[in-house]
Amino acid sequence: MKASIMSSFIAFDLTLEEELEAFTYNDCQLAGIQNELSSCAEELIKVALETDDLSLEGAKRMAYTKGQIDILKYLLARGDAIREQRKEDQDAADNR
Repeated sequence: MKASIMSSFIAFDLTLEEELEAFTYNDCQLAGIQNELSSCAEELIKVALETDDLSLEGAKRMAYTKGQIDILKYLLARGDAIREQRKEDQDAADNR
């Protein structure tokens, strides 16, 4: 499954279980993602405060940082959805 050289165009064929595992984060991983999200949010505020009239460079930094925030939120939301689905599956199995 591991590629020796990673690029944006490398994708992996994952089983359903592997995909679920890929987005199941432990507490330390969740804290790391949240810390990155916090840093990006601070950067977004910093860029907004540094410039009254947003320059092209400032607009690029802001767009890049917003993109980072979006992907980090997506990763957290995907993990939450999988955790909820696993809980529902476990509850359903317990009720059988």
